Order: sequence, then C-alpha cells, then structure tokens
Amino acid sequence: MLNEFVRKGSFFEIISFPAKTALTSIMYASYAALIYLTVCVNAVLEKVMRIFQDEESIRQNREESENLRKAFKAFSEPVLSEPLFPEGEVKAKPYRSLQEKLENISDRPKLPANKLSNKIQVLHSVFDQSTEMNE
Repeated sequence: MLNEFVRKGSFFEIISFPAKTALTSIMYASYAALIYLTVCVNAVLEKVMRIFQDEESIRQNREESENLRKAFKAFSEPVLSEPLFPEGEVKAKPYRSLQEKLENISDRPKLPANKLSNKIQVLHSVFDQSTEMNE
C-alpha cells in the first residue's frame, strides 16, 4: 500500500507540474497586462491633467486680460463726477455783445492818424490803451 501511495503521489506531481507551469505563466501574463494597463492609464491621466491645466491657465489669462482691459478702460475714460459746488452758487457773467464793446471803445481816445496806417501798430496801441485804462 505504501508503494501505491507513492505512485499516486508521484503521478499527481507529474500531472500537476504542467498545470502549475501553465497557471504560473497565466499569472505572469496577467501581471504584465496589469502593469501595461496601469502605465497606459497613467499616461492618459497625465495628458488629461495637462489639458485641464492648459484650460485653467487660458481661463486665468483671459480673466486677467479682461481685468486689465477694464482697468485700462477705467483709466482712459474720465469718470464724470458731480460738481463740487452746488449750482446755486455758480454765477455766470452775462455775455457782452459786440455792439456793447464797440460803445465802450468809442469812449476811449482815438488813435493818431499816422498809427492807423500800420495795422500791427494799431493793435498794439489799442491793447496799450486798454491796459492803461484798466490800471
């Protein structure tokens, strides 16, 4: 009986050795496939992360350029604020027409005839007379 047990054990070991080899090769192949799959997924995830980072940087650059554009627009266009003084305090002088000015000029002394020949001298003398009268 011992001899039969040894033979059965040896026979079992002979039959199971190719099965163990096949099982081991299947396990190694599955490990290799898992490693390859992991590397591929990692590469795809890196590309996706780069795309998201690029989109985020583009979005930030667009927001910064819009903010700069708004800031430049705010500085380039003057902001109209309300006047610092109330309208009741502003008093405008009445507009003098040309006829009133001519009447005021007629009261002033006339220019000599020799100075009337040169128009530049006439203008200078008129300004001199108006300055003397204001003083």
